[in-house]
Amino acid sequence: MTGIQAFSACALAEGSVQFLSTNELSVASAPDVRGAGSFLKRDSLMFRLRGGFSKGETGSMGHRKVENKAAPTVCGDVGKCSASQRMQILEEAKNVDVSYRVERDLFYGMFDLTKKFRTFFLNAAVGYDAGLFHSFELGVNYEHFEAGTFVFMRFAGIESRYGIKRYSCYCDGGSNCHFSEDASLDEVDDISLQLGFGVSAAVYLGRYSLGYSLSFYEFSHPEYNDVRTKLDLPWVATSRLGLGVLVARHLELRTGVVNVAAGFDESLWAGFAELGLRI
Repeated sequence: MTGIQAFSACALAEGSVQFLSTNELSVASAPDVRGAGSFLKRDSLMFRLRGGFSKGETGSMGHRKVENKAAPTVCGDVGKCSASQRMQILEEAKNVDVSYRVERDLFYGMFDLTKKFRTFFLNAAVGYDAGLFHSFELGVNYEHFEAGTFVFMRFAGIESRYGIKRYSCYCDGGSNCHFSEDASLDEVDDISLQLGFGVSAAVYLGRYSLGYSLSFYEFSHPEYNDVRTKLDLPWVATSRLGLGVLVARHLELRTGVVNVAAGFDESLWAGFAELGLRI
C-alpha cells in the first residue's frame, strides 16, 4: 500500500494526485459586544442604538502550517512513482500554508437591549458589523463596575485565494517513466458562519466609562470542488478598548482601538469612533 487511495471516477489525468497547498482567507474583527457601560437600576430596561466607523491596518497577518486531515485527490494508479516520490507527495499533502487577510468595513451599526435583574443583567443585540450578527451576554452590573461573558453568531462574506499542486507519474508505453508537477491559483467567494464567545468588563464614574472586551471566533471555510479539505483553522482573537462619555443625557460618544490576532507572527490594529443613543 502506498498510503494514497484512488477514487473510481476522476477528472484528473491517469496517475495524477492533487491537493490544497496554500490558502489565504479574509477575516474581520469580531462584533462589538458589551454591557450597559453604566450603572442600571434594579429591574430597569435599557434600549440602545449605536453606530460608528472603523479605520486601520489591513493585509496579511503572516503564514502558518495547518494540517489537512482530508486525503489528497487521486486518479488511477500512482504506483509508477518511485518510493521517494510517493513520500514527497504524502508529506506535502499533509500541510497547507494558511494565512489570514484582515479586511474592514468602514461602517457598522447595531441595536441592543439590556435588562437588569438585581445585580445580574442580560444583554441581547442584533446588527451589522462585517456581517449580520446577533449576540447574548450575561453579567453583573454594580455602581461603578460591570463584567460579563457573551456568545455571538455572525454570517459574513469570505474570500479565499487558494493554490493547488498536482503531481503526475506515468510511463510512455516503454520503460521510460516520468514524474511531473505543476501548480495553479484560484479564488472563491462564499458566506461563512462564524461562532464566537468572549468576556467584557467596564468601569464608569459620572459621565465617563472605560471598557474592554476579548473574544474568539471560529468560522467555516469555502468548499473547493477540485480538492478535499478538512482544516483545523486558527481561531480569530479580537481585543477592544474603548473610552465613552455621555455628551447628553441619552447620547454617548465612544472611541478606542481594536486589535485582531490569530496566532500568526503579527496582529493588526485599527481605531474606531461610535455614537450611541440610549433610551
